Order: sequence, then C-alpha cells, then structure tokens
Amino acid sequence: MQNFIQNLEQYLQKFIDHLPLYLLAVLVFMLFWVASRIEKVIVHIIVSKFKDKEKIEGILILERLGRSAVLILGGILALSLAGVNLTALMTGLGLVGFAVGFALKDMISNFLAGIIILIQRLFKIGDYIEIEKFSGKVISIEIRHTLLREDDGKIIIIPNSNLLSKILKRTPKDYEKYPKFRNY
Repeated sequence: MQNFIQNLEQYLQKFIDHLPLYLLAVLVFMLFWVASRIEKVIVHIIVSKFKDKEKIEGILILERLGRSAVLILGGILALSLAGVNLTALMTGLGLVGFAVGFALKDMISNFLAGIIILIQRLFKIGDYIEIEKFSGKVISIEIRHTLLREDDGKIIIIPNSNLLSKILKRTPKDYEKYPKFRNY
C-alpha cells in the first residue's frame, strides 16, 4: 500500500511540474480552433456574395478541408507541447491510415472525383448528361455522387468516380444560345 501511495505522489508531482506545459498546449489548441472558426466565418461572408451554386459548393468543400487541416496542425502542436512522443503516434496513425484508406478506397475515390468535378466544372446543375445506360438532367452535384432526374422523373444516383472514368455526353442547359459550329 505504501508503494502505491508513493507512486501516486510521484505521478501527482510530475503532473503539477508539467501543468504549465499542459495549459500551454490547451491554449495553443484553442488558438488554432479560434483561427479555424474565423476562417469559416470569413469564407462564408465571401461566399454569400456568390450567385453560382457550383462555385459555392466547391469553395465550401475547400473551406472544410482547410479548417480540418488547421485543427489537425493545432492538435499535433498541442500534443507536442504536452510532451507526447509524436514519432510513435505518427507511426501508429500512419498504419491505421493505410488500413482505413485501403478499406475506404472507393469512398475516397468518389470524394476526390467530386472535388475534381466541382473545380473543373465538367457539367453544371441543369445540364443534360448521358453516361453508359443512364441519362437525365443534373439536379445536384454532391461530394460523393451526382443526382440525375430521368425524363420519366426517376432519380439516378451516380458515384462521381464513374463520371470521371466513363465516357460522358453533356448537353449544356443553355445549349440554344451557343452558335452552331462549322465543319473545318
């Protein structure tokens, strides 16, 4: 029992000795959290001036990624200040990340394809597209999939990775205002 009390006293003394570092780590993480919130507010103020829904969706996706990066960086810095061995932590996270990435490769593929579609603006809401045996009017471009409304009113959900890897035929919603192309 005496040994247990001595160990407890040692741990308590060690905690008290490191308390300023722990408080500094919490303060640093809070500063990064506040910075991520400020970034979110600034982006939303800027986005409120946009009219084009596709641009807004793309910017908001990049805003979420940026905010996550700021929070992760703040967490890593805070853990480092608190005295956590980051080498072992990063090694473990790398192995877990590899396993999760392999397990979620289709979802990650659709996510990245969604970002590419939103950035490159391959098609817009209202365009008529055909891919493989499906065709319809684009009603929504989400981060992992795109929704089409067929001529009979049915909704088709197409994973975004298919939209990048398959042949896609697109008719813009404002097709009539384009001049007729000449044969050269």
